[in-house]
Amino acid sequence: MIAFFYRSVSNFFEETFPKTFPKAFVRAFVGMLLPMFLPLFLPLFLLLCLAVVSCLPSEARAQSLPSSGGMRLDFLRIGTGPAERTLYRLGSALTGSLSAPPGIEPPCRQDSPCGVPGLLLVAQSRSGAFESLEDMARGRLESALVPADVLDEVRVLGSETYAFDMREVMLLARLASVQLHVVVLDSSSVQSLSDLVGRTVAVGLSGSASSSHLRRALASENINIERVVVVPLSLRDGLKALAAGQVDALVASGQVPLPSLRVFAQNSTIRLVNISTEGDLAKRFFNANRGIARPTVLPAQTYEGQQKVWHTLSFDVLWVVSRAVSEEVVYRLTRSLWHGSTQRIMQTLVPELKIDRPYRYRSALLPLHPGAARWYAEQGLLDS
Repeated sequence: MIAFFYRSVSNFFEETFPKTFPKAFVRAFVGMLLPMFLPLFLPLFLLLCLAVVSCLPSEARAQSLPSSGGMRLDFLRIGTGPAERTLYRLGSALTGSLSAPPGIEPPCRQDSPCGVPGLLLVAQSRSGAFESLEDMARGRLESALVPADVLDEVRVLGSETYAFDMREVMLLARLASVQLHVVVLDSSSVQSLSDLVGRTVAVGLSGSASSSHLRRALASENINIERVVVVPLSLRDGLKALAAGQVDALVASGQVPLPSLRVFAQNSTIRLVNISTEGDLAKRFFNANRGIARPTVLPAQTYEGQQKVWHTLSFDVLWVVSRAVSEEVVYRLTRSLWHGSTQRIMQTLVPELKIDRPYRYRSALLPLHPGAARWYAEQGLLDS
């Protein structure tokens, strides 16, 4: 039923508006609709399955029923971030470029995505990376997009702090990077991170990566986050609170420019707080956080009204997958991900995102999934 819904809606838009809606865009759009319609269709679907199975002879009940064309349909859910944020847009691009359920054209045919036959990816919004990891542990997600520092924090603090087991989470790819934004109004007296001590700062909702990013940034200047009054707010509510003077600063993470912040900067004069990347303390911090955080310099006018270059931190975004996902599925997924056709389609779907290219895996916070490791080894991108 779910495959029928995906196929029917996709075919309707592709055939009715062949020039208006690119195929990859349609598939990404339908992939985003699925989480909203699943709660409506799933109870009916389960009742139908129970009725059918109860009428089957006992020897037939152990067999899986193939989907259309005799091809098995696999689902892979991707935990992302709040809607309109970087991780959600990136996850939606993955669903549009890598999904190839039964009834859809074969992959890599002319302008079609180089998807994985029989696989339907579904991007699911979450409040943040911590919630995605918890849902992976509870079997509610098969994969997630997670900043590297969040993985490191969970790995270091362990199950005593977080109620999920990182041993079941493996790496598929490094996809992109996000930048830490510490935003104040131009009239604010806050000039550096040290000025945030004792101030009220809006960060993302509970479970988001923004608080983890802020914690890392403060640590680079030997400041404990407990010395800052942290208020969990969505980006939209945080910007409203900043404009109303209810908070002294706002912290958000995402690829520049953040759409909401770009609009806000057109109506309010903002300033981006610099993060020190020089000095002995900063050097020790970056050496200790190699592969997790790196200094980044962005030009003036990245946001309207920003008069000077901006020094901040970048964090890698990793696509992690459950150990339970089969090696063959992850191998095909990795191979399709880095196919030239897929990369072009992803860039068409989200042209403002900067997507990384595959690189040599010397070390990682997590072990590579065997399926991903096989493809990287074939490409000479895996050190022995």
